[in-house]
Amino acid sequence: MSTPRTAAVVGAGLAGTTAALGLVDAGFAVTLYSDRDRDALRNDVPATGTAVYFGKSREADARIIEDLYADGPHSTGMSTRLHTGEGDTRADVLEFDPDFRYVAQGVDVRLRADDRLGRFLDRGGRFEVRAVNLDDLDAIAADHDLTLVATGKGGLSTLFPVDTERTVYSEPQRRLLLVTLQGLGHGPDTFGYRSDAGGAHNLFNLHTDFGEAWLGPYLHKDAGATWSFPRLRETGQPVGGAVRRGHRRALRAADRRRLLPRLLPARRPRDRAVAGHRVRPALVADRGGHPDGAPRGRNDHERPRGRGDR
Repeated sequence: MSTPRTAAVVGAGLAGTTAALGLVDAGFAVTLYSDRDRDALRNDVPATGTAVYFGKSREADARIIEDLYADGPHSTGMSTRLHTGEGDTRADVLEFDPDFRYVAQGVDVRLRADDRLGRFLDRGGRFEVRAVNLDDLDAIAADHDLTLVATGKGGLSTLFPVDTERTVYSEPQRRLLLVTLQGLGHGPDTFGYRSDAGGAHNLFNLHTDFGEAWLGPYLHKDAGATWSFPRLRETGQPVGGAVRRGHRRALRAADRRRLLPRLLPARRPRDRAVAGHRVRPALVADRGGHPDGAPRGRNDHERPRGRGDR
């Protein structure tokens, strides 16, 4: 019997665990390295986005791992509205509710990565918890037929400088606030006034003056079926001010039946405002007690401070 080829994957996020699982299934003897143990990867890492898989991406993912999220919630289309003006000058410019003609899944990236890590271990993969520096990487590469680095913006990212011939940007151009919300279901009566699909469609509101707001079905790693409200802002813009007001107005326009007070329950007076309703900075906390939804700065590590921060 021939000796299997060997592979090392450094970094156990979504990319690393996906690569490691695929290589194990391809017959490699794989070692996956991470500076965090499995519990920390699942519970100590902030949310990094909804990672919605659409159509072809779900088909590609099915070649790596079976569908573990068939019970949803899923989205089957996009309920889109475009508005302009304010007060007496407010006008509805465009509305449409197209179906995707496939099922899309918005699943917590940490849940996807943890499930891949579990399958990787079940299929004979080796998981080594230790930090890997440049000297370690040289030694690891010498001992394996293939070495992949998937440490994202941290760790060994200095090995991969920005290619100035391919981009004019030297730093991230947007920053993310991801809030995970509870309180509404995902059936046809939820936001049903917008379309017959109700809660099966993402809500996407655009305003010519105030920007955009998106709200979609989401499977949180601990809270389960929820809603995700990501907010992007350009680098250099403050957390508050016009950016906050714009998203609030755009999201309010998505909610003429005033369902959001149910989705965003009122909390302490010092807490943040979303769509004009006072809410906790994180409406969902994971099993480790860590909040999901705090603003995150560039490189996904810094937290910009604004009104409502203690």
